[in-house]
Amino acid sequence: MVGERRGARNARRVSARSIDAPETVAWRYDGGREPVVVDGTVYLGGETVRALDAATGSLEWETEIDGTSPDLAVAGDTVYAGGTELVALEAGSGDVRWSRSVESGEEVAAPLLGYGTAYVLAAGSLYAFDASDGTHRWELDAVSVNGRSMPFRTHPSGIVAANGAI
Repeated sequence: MVGERRGARNARRVSARSIDAPETVAWRYDGGREPVVVDGTVYLGGETVRALDAATGSLEWETEIDGTSPDLAVAGDTVYAGGTELVALEAGSGDVRWSRSVESGEEVAAPLLGYGTAYVLAAGSLYAFDASDGTHRWELDAVSVNGRSMPFRTHPSGIVAANGAI
């Protein structure tokens, strides 16, 4: 596809220049960040996470979180949002399943999800939380590459999961 590129998370992205303008607009919603669309629902991040019906644009639920979460991750029946904590929300209702903070106190982005784990970068450390209940599994400040310690850079798209590895 012309204008297509794939990011670090292997997400398909298409340049807006390669999409023809629609003849009509079904609905419009102002006030959200970059949407995530899953199974007929549009999820929007921010200080308030919102779920909208993709067909009609009607609000299904909204949940306020501490901090801002421009990016969301959705897996199964859970919406994951960052902010002052990593928060897992019930996709159907917006109810908080669990929330966990990182020791640095820094805001976290939406996690990378893989292998039953939610991975987040914050303050130069990689944190791993059980995706189902938020149990802290481990954290790592740096990795050793050829005998040299390499710290993590805090960037939301800076981690990738593939072939059983992070």
